[in-house]
Amino acid sequence: NMEAALRQDLQNGNGLYVVYQPQYNQDKYIVGAEALVRWDSSVYGMVPPVQFIPIAEESGLIDALGMLVVKQVLRDICALDGLFERSHLQHVSINLSIKQLTDPNLASRLLAEFQEQNIAPNKVRFEFTESAFLDNALDPKTMFSEMSEIGFTFSLDDFGTGFSSLSYLKDLPISELKIDKSFVDGIPENESDTTICSATISMAQKLGLELVAEGVETQAQFDWLAAQGCDLLQGYLMSKPIEFNIFIGLL
Repeated sequence: NMEAALRQDLQNGNGLYVVYQPQYNQDKYIVGAEALVRWDSSVYGMVPPVQFIPIAEESGLIDALGMLVVKQVLRDICALDGLFERSHLQHVSINLSIKQLTDPNLASRLLAEFQEQNIAPNKVRFEFTESAFLDNALDPKTMFSEMSEIGFTFSLDDFGTGFSSLSYLKDLPISELKIDKSFVDGIPENESDTTICSATISMAQKLGLELVAEGVETQAQFDWLAAQGCDLLQGYLMSKPIEFNIFIGLL
């Protein structure tokens, strides 16, 4: 029933919209933002992403949903009207699902959308999770190489939570790592979490990668991460995901 409702709203363009969670640097300037999709169903009301994203993936709707997000983000970037130049904002991040990454035409389809809106590829950073590489249909080196040549940049999300392989960092054109909230939750009190976060920050610095910490909810977490040299911080301490007009106001 929920799949049918989602399919109908995707076809009609109803109820699905994008919110943005700002990413701050150590001086609390907004440097990036993660675009997140929300669904206000006419049947079910607000449905959490953890509930409707898996349904979209299982039912084959994830490609349509993903492209809806890309199109909306590109329209919003156009509406920023020079704020990339007048603020500290450098890029907006969009999540790519496993199903999207296995599409051999993904790079050309994305490029067409960017060219239609006349937006430089480096204004968007595409996020993917390590679990994407468990899909045998995905040839990451070929796909990422093609997209990198176009000018797209990439972020490895939820680093360290599942199937970490340092070969990804060596072999793929990744610009950014994201420390998962599960590690951030315990700092600065939990010794294991602080050790893992400190090691990840150090490794990212040595590899020349930007590092984003997700789920920053306390000032103590912010201060510790900033002192360690974490580049970007994202979480409810600074801002929850917000609608585009509020995001523009913050910028």
